[in-house]
Amino acid sequence: RSRVIIASLVGTSLEFYGAQSDGRPVERVVLTGAAGSIAGFDEDLSRQLGLPVESRAVDEARPGTNLGYDGARFAVAAGLAVTEAPA
Repeated sequence: RSRVIIASLVGTSLEFYGAQSDGRPVERVVLTGAAGSIAGFDEDLSRQLGLPVESRAVDEARPGTNLGYDGARFAVAAGLAVTEAPA
């Protein structure tokens, strides 16, 4: 049930992004952080969103780069620091 709720919230965010005047169509989702370690979550999210979803680690959140802290704890901050990929 929680996976359905999360997919719905992500879908709503993607719709909001697409409705912006400068929003481009979302072609894929990159899953980072602790959610990427949940078995099958990326496949479930992909199926529910109708988009390809891939689990990745943001370079800044890779093991060994954060003074011994779990890199997943930094995924949101690192992801916010990443700029949008060029078209």
